[in-house]
Amino acid sequence: MSAKNLSKLWMPVRSNMVLITAAVTTVILWGSAFVAIRIALREYSPFHLSLLRFLVASTVFLIIFFVKGLRVPNLSDFLRIMAVGFIGIAAYNTALNYGQVTLQAGAASFIIGTTPLFTAILSSRMLGDNLNIISWLSMLISFTGVTMISIGNSSGLYFDIRALSVLSAALFSGFWIVLQKPLMQRNTPLEIASYTIWTGTLFLLVFSPGLGGAIKNASIFTTAAVVYLGIFPAAIGFFTWSIVLSKLKASRASSLLYLVPIAATTIAIFLLGEIPTFISIIGGLLALSGVILLNIKGQDNTKVSVK
Repeated sequence: MSAKNLSKLWMPVRSNMVLITAAVTTVILWGSAFVAIRIALREYSPFHLSLLRFLVASTVFLIIFFVKGLRVPNLSDFLRIMAVGFIGIAAYNTALNYGQVTLQAGAASFIIGTTPLFTAILSSRMLGDNLNIISWLSMLISFTGVTMISIGNSSGLYFDIRALSVLSAALFSGFWIVLQKPLMQRNTPLEIASYTIWTGTLFLLVFSPGLGGAIKNASIFTTAAVVYLGIFPAAIGFFTWSIVLSKLKASRASSLLYLVPIAATTIAIFLLGEIPTFISIIGGLLALSGVILLNIKGQDNTKVSVK
């Protein structure tokens, strides 16, 4: 077999390895974000946390920009990027952080677990994604699992204004994913992640007053948690997520987010001492089963190659 034929055979394998690696990385990093946010909120306000986190992330991508260089998006894409940055970075993180002031890491991640449902509905309307009966059934199974986890949370889940704030963040996330998908046709995952975070950070600058004092008064450990959020769940996590979204339909990619509460709960056990109940464990297994069913039987394998 010629080297050219071997190369053709290796390309699909390599593509799947990249997808799997990006998906696993995204789930783990975004799961850890809920725990790190709870730690950071001990000394930072929700608004200063959002801004400082994405100032760190923006700095990471700025370094990449000077080292690697990035193309400037066209005007239509730039306007969409502005919308994605506002909804997916500024609005989402502000609403999530505000909700996590009182909600535990696990509870917040379970509510965010409704994102795939919002994404599936929006993508079917806005992107023309075809969802068959198995697709809806698998999402219902996963959502049932998320609901069980919420009910079985050791501290209980009270749907006050904080919980509604997190639920609004899940809706913002659904819009963010659907609006971001068309950008994959003309831009690389690195470009999309960079410009989205930069524009989102610009909107967050409204929270600048008092940030210097907040940093000065916070402990090194708490500030380190914010820096971690900026480098890993934000910069790296958003980049790996862009890879996933570039390779899969929006509704299918978002189904992987059902796994984030499982990662968040596992990490919270070790770092925050949040022990899940039996019903939460059963719910986690249901959420995982729905994701597996959706990715195996729910949709076709149509993918968009990464540029």
